[in-house]
Amino acid sequence: MALNQGLVTGWRKLGYLGLAGVCFGLTVAVKWNGLWFLLGAYGVWVAGWVILWLNRLRPGLLQPPERRSHPLEFLTTLNGWHILVGFAVIPSLVYFLCWIPYIQLDPTTSLWQWQAKILDYHQRVGGMDAHPYCSAWYSWFVMARPVAYLYKTTHGLTEPPTIVGPAIPSEAVRLVYDVHAIGNPLLWWFSTAAIVLLIVGLGDRLWNWALPPSAAEKIAHPQTRFVFNATAWTALYLSINWVANWLPWVRVDRCIFIYHYMGASVFALLAIALLVDRWLRSSTQWHRIISISVIVAIVLSFLYWAPIYLGLPLLPEGLKARMWLSSWI
Repeated sequence: MALNQGLVTGWRKLGYLGLAGVCFGLTVAVKWNGLWFLLGAYGVWVAGWVILWLNRLRPGLLQPPERRSHPLEFLTTLNGWHILVGFAVIPSLVYFLCWIPYIQLDPTTSLWQWQAKILDYHQRVGGMDAHPYCSAWYSWFVMARPVAYLYKTTHGLTEPPTIVGPAIPSEAVRLVYDVHAIGNPLLWWFSTAAIVLLIVGLGDRLWNWALPPSAAEKIAHPQTRFVFNATAWTALYLSINWVANWLPWVRVDRCIFIYHYMGASVFALLAIALLVDRWLRSSTQWHRIISISVIVAIVLSFLYWAPIYLGLPLLPEGLKARMWLSSWI
């Protein structure tokens, strides 16, 4: 019975890894920076083994083993062959299959020739001065330079905006239609603060664990200095994947835009969701007040900036009031 259960668990594990590998391959096939998600998966796996090794050197890093469904139980059952097949062979195979239709369009080409063309394009894009809305990677954290896609002025609601044609005189402008690839500013700034807070919190936990306990702590709390509970594991997962999705851009010298931060922003948004959820469940009143205030502020912020997400008509003064930073224009 135990053997059958082990086989079922083993096949289920392989199924999960295979499905993950397929999804990683499809992600990279859509855009090369999908590789950063795969990098995050490698990072979480390595972190699991490092933490297990550290806990063996000095117990107290992990919670007691009687806690069920601990992430480390799964991570440390994945050996090199699992990772090679699930996170290398299968993604590569799926990536190749996605390119077969393009190769069939011109049978004289190969997969490597298509990759060379893509690489050549990226090398010809130009530097940070190639486009007025290029933005440095470090500016993404505060959304310093979003991308403007449309700006048209009209005499009023009776005159539909035209994409082409001469601009009307500024004194005759009654309405402005603007479309910005801009995130919800408060959600963006809160999420950046949240992911930084998670990283700092993890660092503080590890630092306190690394310090030798005092005699009083040994007597009062002999076995309770555990660092990685469920929330800490979630924070570690989000932190590793956030770093994995923005760090590679530091070395990129071509023109890049704020939408290249989208992969990393997913994990920053999950960070604010994690903190708000924890604070809503907190027994501390000011934690609950902060979490509710954050939710309300984010909703109101979305409604306030919705006209420039959707290209709705605004008075010139209304558009100016929404351009909080001069670099947004």
